Amino acid sequence: MLRTFALLGGSIWRIEDDVRKCTRRLSRSGGLVLCGLLLGLSLSRAQENELGHSIGKVSTRGDLIVVELDDGALGNTNLFDLTGHTLRFTPEGSRYRVENGALHWDSDFGLELASAEATLHQFAFPFSGRSWDSFRVGATGSIRFGTSEKDVTSDPYGRIDGGVSLGRFDQLAEAASTLVNSSPAICVFLKPRMSGPHYVKELPDRVVITWDLTEPFGSLLDFTWFKTINRFQAVLHRDGSIEMSYKELAAKDAIVGIYPVASGIRSSEVHFSSLTRNDGPFVIVYESFHYRALPRPQDLSCTIIKALGDKFDFLAYYSDFRIDSQEASTPGDGPVGGNVTGIGPTQHDPDLDNHCTHGRFQLQFAQPVYVGSNEIQERPPEGAPVGSVHDITFYTRQLAEASPDGKPLPYN
Repeated sequence: MLRTFALLGGSIWRIEDDVRKCTRRLSRSGGLVLCGLLLGLSLSRAQENELGHSIGKVSTRGDLIVVELDDGALGNTNLFDLTGHTLRFTPEGSRYRVENGALHWDSDFGLELASAEATLHQFAFPFSGRSWDSFRVGATGSIRFGTSEKDVTSDPYGRIDGGVSLGRFDQLAEAASTLVNSSPAICVFLKPRMSGPHYVKELPDRVVITWDLTEPFGSLLDFTWFKTINRFQAVLHRDGSIEMSYKELAAKDAIVGIYPVASGIRSSEVHFSSLTRNDGPFVIVYESFHYRALPRPQDLSCTIIKALGDKFDFLAYYSDFRIDSQEASTPGDGPVGGNVTGIGPTQHDPDLDNHCTHGRFQLQFAQPVYVGSNEIQERPPEGAPVGSVHDITFYTRQLAEASPDGKPLPYN
């Protein structure tokens, strides 16, 4: 059962105590917590053109609001289940048969790529109606064909990936289908914000591409303080067959599949773990592994306001379940009522109805923040590596200097 919690009352100067209170309550109870907080970054309003509706049953526990979400309100999870397996894609004309078998792993990775560009010298790889003697290896787990240096742009975080890039707030469950017919690509384990070395080894009949990546760690946007291990491999054979092998994966969400350009062909999303050679053949075939869908912000506010009345200025949400987002933190949604001034956007009257308010309600988190993420922990754990200026751990020493016990104040 998915549950939500919200703070009743509260004012700006009480925020720090309120967050601690919400976090302690949630760690004991589980659910989604709503507290009073204010954020400066706003999410696109394009998704909020429809009226909000209630998505759960509301009750109260002291100064918290509890919402038991309706069955299916946020869909279902589909978490990665191919660790220890190899997917083999065997061409039949312009289509592919797919087999899921035991792990086949080449432990000799070859040379680390200094850039995204990989060039073949002993054969050309047939894919998407052409034979390729070069391709680009994306740092986040993809292979892209037919692009040059001038075609490569930075991702939403300013990094040059070289492979397939997604939008900052794209949900993997939805983004997988948008890659169809964009450019020839292979998504071995496409997960934004991953980083680490990748290697290429060419043999007379195949080329082996291996990634040894970590999920992002140490930042306010992250779900972990420490590096994680994610080792996976692709083998592109001279005959056009493709193998994707998964040695060790800490991450549970990604896009996996092959995306040749095939105009007018409908894509096929499948469950690779249940496919056999008798299924297909497929022109385009993929699977999106993801957490639960993001709730619409107007549904969150309407759930609370319809049950308890239009008496809230702002709401912040915390959950004991992860959603289909690559960031642990959240942008803001609002201002809704138009009474918050500053450099941010001011919304118009139609948004009042969308959020089920007559004008009292002003602002909220655009999505819930997972209580297991870095942002919600009291302080970095002992031994957490010190990162860059973008990481919380970078400031541990400075924050500790202001504390009597030599430790950063909790939630500071």
